[in-house]
Amino acid sequence: MVLNFKQIPYTTSWIEYPDLAPKLSSLGIPPNDRSAADYKTDHAIPAITLPDGTHMMDSWPIAHKLEDLYPSPSLHLGDPIVVRVRDQIAHIMKPLTGFVIPKVPNRVLNERSAVYFNATRKDRFGMSLVEVEEKMATEEMWDEARRPVMEVAGWLREKGGPYFLGETGKSKARGLCDTCANVCSVICGFYIRGDDAYDQAFGRGFVPAVLGLRSGASKVV
Repeated sequence: MVLNFKQIPYTTSWIEYPDLAPKLSSLGIPPNDRSAADYKTDHAIPAITLPDGTHMMDSWPIAHKLEDLYPSPSLHLGDPIVVRVRDQIAHIMKPLTGFVIPKVPNRVLNERSAVYFNATRKDRFGMSLVEVEEKMATEEMWDEARRPVMEVAGWLREKGGPYFLGETGKSKARGLCDTCANVCSVICGFYIRGDDAYDQAFGRGFVPAVLGLRSGASKVV
């Protein structure tokens, strides 16, 4: 996303889930801190090889590094709203775990990665993904997700829309937080496509609440 936004030439290497940790370890990328509050796994994507041969992983550090190397157009990472939106996306997605994560193996991954994903998520959740969906894909979770979504909508209203960065957003360099919000909605729809969950999100006012202030929403996604 950042590479495209900054128009930085790049190539993509696809790595299967079982090969991820060995590959990143072989590149000398240290594992995540297991004592961190948000720790989930030792190694994770995205990862990047920079022009000087340096390897690193994790979206947020990568974004900062690319901002240092390619400052224009700016991601506006120093603006407080960027961190607020970044953190809020996690608050939105967590209650929707039961709707999103169980769909990934069958609708996103090939068989080898799906087997790995099912096994590792069973260890993480203490139950199979079938059980995760049964127990966590509930009306109560929609209600829990609605609160942070409405907060995001409120932030947009404070800025007068259509961008979190207000007047700055009128330029091409509208910043990372607006792009993240769009990508979040697209990813959510992609993962749960095939049933009525995305329609339910619209019906509960989730997506209209955020994108409704964007008169040209289809043009900026």
